[in-house]
Amino acid sequence: MKRIKPDILVLLLSAIGSQTPFLLHFFDSYLRNSERLPPELVSLCSEIPDAYAKLHTLGVIHSDVHANNLLVMENGEVRIIDHGLARSQGDDFELALVPRAGVGFFFEPEYAQAVLSGSMLPLSSCAGEQYSVAALIYFLLTGQYYLHFTYGKEEMLHQIAEHLPLPLSSRGIRGADALNEVLFRALRKEPSARFPDMAAMAAEFRSASSRLALLSKGPEHSRALARDPVRGAQDRCRTDWLDSTLNSLSDPTIDLPICGLRFPTASLTFGSAGIAYGLFRIACTREDAQLFALAERWIDRALREIGQDTGFYHQDVQITPETVGRISPYHSPCGIACVQALLAHSFGDVQTRSAAAERFLKLSSQACENPDITLGRSSTLLALSLLVDAFRWDTTVNTKSLIEAGNSLLTGLWEQFDKMRPIGDPTFPTYLGMAHGWAGYLYATLRWMRSAQVPAPNNVRTRLRELADQAQRRGSRVFWPCETRPNSPRLGGWCNGSAGFVHLWSLAHRLLLEPEWLLLAEGAGEDVRHAREEGPSLCCGLTGKAYSQLTLYKQTGNPGWLDNAISMARLAVRQTEMMAKTAGPRIPYSLYKGEVGLAVLVAELEHPESSAMPFFEDEAWPTSGSHR
Repeated sequence: MKRIKPDILVLLLSAIGSQTPFLLHFFDSYLRNSERLPPELVSLCSEIPDAYAKLHTLGVIHSDVHANNLLVMENGEVRIIDHGLARSQGDDFELALVPRAGVGFFFEPEYAQAVLSGSMLPLSSCAGEQYSVAALIYFLLTGQYYLHFTYGKEEMLHQIAEHLPLPLSSRGIRGADALNEVLFRALRKEPSARFPDMAAMAAEFRSASSRLALLSKGPEHSRALARDPVRGAQDRCRTDWLDSTLNSLSDPTIDLPICGLRFPTASLTFGSAGIAYGLFRIACTREDAQLFALAERWIDRALREIGQDTGFYHQDVQITPETVGRISPYHSPCGIACVQALLAHSFGDVQTRSAAAERFLKLSSQACENPDITLGRSSTLLALSLLVDAFRWDTTVNTKSLIEAGNSLLTGLWEQFDKMRPIGDPTFPTYLGMAHGWAGYLYATLRWMRSAQVPAPNNVRTRLRELADQAQRRGSRVFWPCETRPNSPRLGGWCNGSAGFVHLWSLAHRLLLEPEWLLLAEGAGEDVRHAREEGPSLCCGLTGKAYSQLTLYKQTGNPGWLDNAISMARLAVRQTEMMAKTAGPRIPYSLYKGEVGLAVLVAELEHPESSAMPFFEDEAWPTSGSHR
């Protein structure tokens, strides 16, 4: 993160009057900090929405949000001053013709749009003030505005009305995803998409601040583990294994080792595309230019393998067009196109990125009735989410075609879902898990809602409630059977078990803010922790389980979840080493079924706060062109 400019420091200090001893110390800490937000700064910003929430509760809208109208008392409480433009929420008629005032950087989109269109200017509102407060907090946290503003009036108003805010990570701040979530919701362009009121925003911001405070202990916690002789030795063994695995992938021209059964050679799940993607993710974590280049060589190999008979299908393992379809990014050329677009974007290769994205849209538009998140149309929606997430902060990318395709796909999927019977209908058994059932349908929907910032389809909450009602409990553990049939088994892995449900309910809580969903996520996480060992894979085994624990660590800040993930990764490495000594069927270089997914996990445990399950969860992407 860049140092605060002197004029910004003066502005902030002028806003607090004579209450400077504590804050001068804290600004000194801020100036020294290169990546992490000081807890004192976050705590101070937590007071701001509280202050406005109290004002709104009294029926008063301040109407003039900026830093000079805030005082910080010695006890850290924030007070709002200068109520010359304040109004009561019920006096709309009397003030309908009063001109607005304030600082342009903090105007809300509905006001900017009215100015641009020549319409009657809207009165200040609680929803508009929420937007302004979020813009102010963003400014105080980063020392920069939430957009790269131009200073021409009309251009600036267009930016406010149309442009998406920049993530905190683009300002050099790491590990603040929870705060980013809150600010982004309050900065939604549509007032109805923001928090229902300032009190709700204040509560979520304070909750996110608390989680961030716990997460800030993560590196210290990891260093403490490293100082433990036994656990430190285990971590070194895990790192040695990762280095050995990366060395095995250093030559993309090699024949992949085969023990027993043969598998597809090009796909994201089994072959070269998955290796390319895994190397890309490790390169992002390590900021390693050589690994980025190696990932590009593996995606080139995948492109060459597209025309081979066994590139995506193989009868030996019953991976055929009939079993996995033709549009899934996990099992078809769509996945290669998507990975190539993401790689090209990180290299700043505009031409390749555009061509790959167009090819992905064309390949994924083939007819398909399967709604699965791994085999069908929900998988396309998930891949579109990854592309939109990666491209949105680059102003040179036009994501219109991606957004249109995703919105159309979401509409079509929910036309299909709305015709389905209620989840749990005893006359119509159905799958519940992530890979082939309702958890996957709903997760893909929520991912697209977040990526494209679109409202929820009408029945999302109803379907979430129906799925929640299928939960079974044992003490603190919550789990779902694979199907709604009697005596259906329950599993712990990502594809059909509790690990997948952790991701669903965590994301539902982040987007819909219902406390029950977080309780379900933690209950599923407890079941993952107690579940039987199911091998080391990302799809069904320990690697996928570990990522579910990391999701809860990021969501709650509880270091116990991180401990669980580390333990699972160690066990997965040991199992992999033991399997390497046997001659049984195995897929050593596969993202979802072999060692590549585990390699990504081991690398990301170095920075667990920015981890993400490969080609599934929200990801933090490098700045375009930063690796060459």
